[in-house]
Amino acid sequence: MKKVFLKYYEQVAGYHNFNNSQTSNFILQDLFFFLRAWGSRDISWIKKYGGLTWESIQLSSKDNNTLYLYNSDNIKQKADILSIPEEKKESFDREYSAYSKKRWADMPILEMSRQNYEEILSKSNNIIDTKPQFIIISQNDTGYVDLVGKDELSEQDLADMKIEHEKYLKYKIAYDAYVRSRPDIVDELWHGPESSEYEADWQKFLDPEDKS
Repeated sequence: MKKVFLKYYEQVAGYHNFNNSQTSNFILQDLFFFLRAWGSRDISWIKKYGGLTWESIQLSSKDNNTLYLYNSDNIKQKADILSIPEEKKESFDREYSAYSKKRWADMPILEMSRQNYEEILSKSNNIIDTKPQFIIISQNDTGYVDLVGKDELSEQDLADMKIEHEKYLKYKIAYDAYVRSRPDIVDELWHGPESSEYEADWQKFLDPEDKS
């Protein structure tokens, strides 16, 4: 089970992480902010336009029954390197294509059935209207995604939040160690194979007992 916990803040009229609630389930959190932006659009919009985008978060449909939510920032944009000789540009483009395909298969993607998305859409609209104190977004081991609003967290909720936050802290330690090990990554663009980054790269820095 994966979970995300958000709290309502009156001063900004919105939901955000709060003390000790941070988790590494970023794609589930992206789902809520996507729904907040596109909650007024029913499933027909996805079919009509082939998907919906809010900032870098995208929802697309491979078929009529399956939807995919992902953050396009996870795939680096190709650097516009004007100094590349003409004879090397084709090779550069081919290498970038190989990277982007591999990263697409590697990065976190939230897969949902059409029915599951419609249920979440309905629940999120109701929750945003009623403004409960907390929102919990979860995904169980079968992939089913749920979204609930609560005015008070139960003991089980607090226990689950602690587990998720501890996972986040371990992720942060590993990811920060990975970043320090890669001084060759000069920016967020893809300049060549040396710029490629994958999930397994930072996961190497997790303690063996924390690797899934």
